[in-house]
Amino acid sequence: MVARAVFVLACGAAIFAAAKRPAGQTDALFEFHSNPWLNLHQLLCAQGERAAPPADMPDAERAAWNQGIAFYARYAKRNLLFDEELLKIKEALRHVETGTTLDGVAIDVGVKATLERLMPVYRKHWWPAHDRSNREWAAAARTLVDRHGAALNAALARAYDVTPDNPVWVDVAVYAGPLGAYTTTRPTHVMISSTDPSYTGDAALEMLFHERSHAWGRTLIDSLTDASTSQAVKIPPQLWTPSLARVNRERASTSPVALRWTSSVSSRPEPSA
Repeated sequence: MVARAVFVLACGAAIFAAAKRPAGQTDALFEFHSNPWLNLHQLLCAQGERAAPPADMPDAERAAWNQGIAFYARYAKRNLLFDEELLKIKEALRHVETGTTLDGVAIDVGVKATLERLMPVYRKHWWPAHDRSNREWAAAARTLVDRHGAALNAALARAYDVTPDNPVWVDVAVYAGPLGAYTTTRPTHVMISSTDPSYTGDAALEMLFHERSHAWGRTLIDSLTDASTSQAVKIPPQLWTPSLARVNRERASTSPVALRWTSSVSSRPEPSA
């Protein structure tokens, strides 16, 4: 919540100060990817959520898909953000976006065999639609980042007192965890859903920079925690949110887009990752 508060304050100031921004900012800030291996892996971790087998799916393919779901059941209840094995799998698959096999990829042999066995089935029944969804989401996000990205990046850099390590690698996927997005660091890698209705329109811009900020938020949280401990006070669970929401609503009164965006920020619970 603290990171969300800093984000709203910084980004509110940046957006309202700029009526028009030059195009072409996205490539300097974000690098969008639509990776079939990562999409398949994420779907299997979710036990096939958002990938219901079609009615005319051949029995052999249906059986293979169900076997893959059963194999991945061991990962279904693990945390995508904190489980070491899942983090290693994600990082390994990130680098084989255009690969036709997983030769040389250092992941569990069972995971590798399952993904390679199911990839032809996935490409046949789901990937064209999923890839289109991912690319359409990225294209829509690019329009917003091209307009507001430089100002938002500068505002966040000032707020966190950092030099951003841009561009940030963003994998767009049909499923990106139960919250629709999560971020790992060293290097910063954002996973975000193209089908989560909470992350469309202006909220896509907010979520990109919110997720990107997780690489810096820990420093801020640690500083606040140290300060509160030294003064024997408890940090309120929603620090700054009410006052920030009011200030940003007032500043947004001349901008319908920013008003809708600020409303979504203040009303939606913050992802934990």
